Amino acid sequence: MRALCRGILLLVVAMVSMTSRAEAQPWVEKLHFEGFAKMSHLSTSGMNLWVTLDNESAWRYEIKSCEVDIYVEGSHLATISLRDKVVIPRRATSEILLPLRFETRSSFALGRLLWRIIEGAGDDVVISYRMRAGTRLFKRNFAEEGIAVSTILGRDPSAMDAVEVLWQMVE
Repeated sequence: MRALCRGILLLVVAMVSMTSRAEAQPWVEKLHFEGFAKMSHLSTSGMNLWVTLDNESAWRYEIKSCEVDIYVEGSHLATISLRDKVVIPRRATSEILLPLRFETRSSFALGRLLWRIIEGAGDDVVISYRMRAGTRLFKRNFAEEGIAVSTILGRDPSAMDAVEVLWQMVE
């Protein structure tokens, strides 16, 4: 169970980091990931995770739906999705609830995935995502396929620090 939790937490880091893709560039300039606050209701089917986000924008953002598919060596390993919409208040630093659902074929596979990434052998781990997000009135679909997890984590040096914080929260 502990290996599953650690594996899922790393994948959540990847999910939060995806907002920095080129399509979402206007969000990135005003929306900053500050860290992980707390978690609850952790099980093999999902968890509630609170992240601290700083929204400098005059707009309140909503993520209506999001799904992240994880592939290892071309084989589908797991899917992480939101159970409910996420609202990010305007001009505030807030703890935001991410109600996550996990779909995976085994908890052992996610534990192995985590070790691959930590050991630097995660170049063959890729994700694809689909997200519907925007302001209250105007929403847009974002999607991308075949993003290497090593690329996402390599973008921000504090990403592995965030993984370590999550690791300690689970232990």
